[in-house]
Amino acid sequence: MKFLPNKTLTEAFFIIILALIIGFSSNLFHPNKVNISFSHPPIEFVEDNIPAQTLPEIEVNSTDPIQEPYLLKTQEIVKLLKKDQALLLDARSKKEYQKEHIPGARHLSNNDLLKNKNITETLPQDKWLICYCEGPGCDQAEILAYELIFSGYQRIAVYPGGLKGWKNWSNSQIETRAQPDEK
Repeated sequence: MKFLPNKTLTEAFFIIILALIIGFSSNLFHPNKVNISFSHPPIEFVEDNIPAQTLPEIEVNSTDPIQEPYLLKTQEIVKLLKKDQALLLDARSKKEYQKEHIPGARHLSNNDLLKNKNITETLPQDKWLICYCEGPGCDQAEILAYELIFSGYQRIAVYPGGLKGWKNWSNSQIETRAQPDEK
């Protein structure tokens, strides 16, 4: 008992060949032709898996509000921290923050911000506010960043790598207690 007759297979084969010939020949003469290559480009590995962004120089009293936070790599954050141009904001819960956090980070969760809108008055306007949380898959930092943008802050960024990315980069250099003004 035959599943497919030879005639059906032969016709299908010729249709496929005819479609390939028509496709390749029309690609030769098309003005927006597709470059066909059978070699693969070399694989490039990057340290972080987020797109790099160059931070603009934003005036503190800028009239052009930003629409969304910038995404930063670990090296960019380290540069800003060394120049004292940034403040890290841990968007996780107070308990998680007290357990471990990036050195110098300040705790500010979305819940704290919703309970007390005046808390933003304690944040500097002249520094980049970099929000982070646990790492990939955690959206608390992004939510906090948008809340800060809606509160009128212009220098807002998110560190998508979060605490996990920082641990991987810095060989687990973290703080395990609250900052003096956070107790």
